[in-house]
Amino acid sequence: MPICVCAFFSKNHQRALDTIQISLEAEARGRLEALRQRKKLEQDVLELEAALEATVKARVDVEKNYKRFQQQIRDLELVVEEEQAATQVKVLVWQR
Repeated sequence: MPICVCAFFSKNHQRALDTIQISLEAEARGRLEALRQRKKLEQDVLELEAALEATVKARVDVEKNYKRFQQQIRDLELVVEEEQAATQVKVLVWQR
């Protein structure tokens, strides 16, 4: 009978070790997958930061151009007003 008890404990012990080994392997795979995902997310963050930086730079350029164009429009409006005033003066002189 002692042989049977030892065999029983030995089989239970082996099953427990197998279960632990399977759990450890699953945990290791999970950790590796988590590391892969982390690296991918870190790369995504770097790409998004670069895209944001480029977008901010482009926005600054657009704002500069917008202000420059606004000033050009104001300058041209003044030229048009001056030309219109000069034309009106010429018309008045010719009408006299």
